[in-house]
Amino acid sequence: MNCQKASELASRQQDQPLSLSKKINLKLHLLMCEHCRNFSKNIEQLSDSMQSFLSGDDSKDQKK
Repeated sequence: MNCQKASELASRQQDQPLSLSKKINLKLHLLMCEHCRNFSKNIEQLSDSMQSFLSGDDSKDQKK
């Protein structure tokens, strides 16, 4: 899997479940690629922040 495909799957995973084979391929790529691992963490944090904002939950922001 290349980095472009990995970043697409990491983004898609925030909106919908991935098939088992895509999850495994993404996890394997993330184990080997620091840049994609960082991207995946960042997109997850962004998604979590947006969900908190939309639900009106600002408790995560107060912990900082």
